[in-house]
Amino acid sequence: HWVPLVIDGKHNRFLYGDSLQGQNAVIPPKLLEALMSWKSCHSLLGFTTGILDITAQDDNYSCGPYALNALDHFVRPGVVELVKPPHVSCVRLQAMTKIVTR
Repeated sequence: HWVPLVIDGKHNRFLYGDSLQGQNAVIPPKLLEALMSWKSCHSLLGFTTGILDITAQDDNYSCGPYALNALDHFVRPGVVELVKPPHVSCVRLQAMTKIVTR
């Protein structure tokens, strides 16, 4: 299962998304422990946690495209919209095309 994670140093926060859990997504305890350990080595500032916007998936196999789309949307919010479930197949094909043509 793919999930997106943003380490936002500008706003001192970790953002986690899960297309299966939606707005109820919670960073798994072991992952949060690893992130806090990383943070203690790289920053004296306190970090908060939050939910990364992500589309809720309606199948059992599209977590990858949703995770990548959520990250792209975070980086380019005015340019990339969150994908809607009927369009996730197009996102998958676009990603494959980028990989194959490079």
